Amino acid sequence: MAFSLFFLNEFAKWPHAFLYNQCFNSAMFKSKYVQWPWLVLLLLTPFVLWILPSDFFDGEGGVILCPSRLFFDFECWSCGMTRAIMHLHHFELSDAIYYNAGVVLAYPALIVVWFLWVKSAWGEIKKIKANESGQAAT
Repeated sequence: MAFSLFFLNEFAKWPHAFLYNQCFNSAMFKSKYVQWPWLVLLLLTPFVLWILPSDFFDGEGGVILCPSRLFFDFECWSCGMTRAIMHLHHFELSDAIYYNAGVVLAYPALIVVWFLWVKSAWGEIKKIKANESGQAAT
């Protein structure tokens, strides 16, 4: 259990660390003008997904995001995960498991990663505020 929590924590850090430390290592991307919109985007995402209907990504008339279904008409082991997560997000457990049973593991992991990203973004904003107040005092 401890190993899996460590893995989830490291996995959650990776995209944020990669994007902010490797790709966007300039002061511009560590500014409040980037961090605040990133935090707002993170906080709004669950609400936008609740506003969308639960069948938004379901086949007929829905949006197909999966490249293997779109280009090759082939369903892989994770096929249906987006649909399953969307249905579970709307508290439709039976529909979610129908589309992909792996949603019972993926959705909680997704929530943990989301919380870690929000915590990280808020931490960056607090660092920026501390630096600004420290510079103003000098």
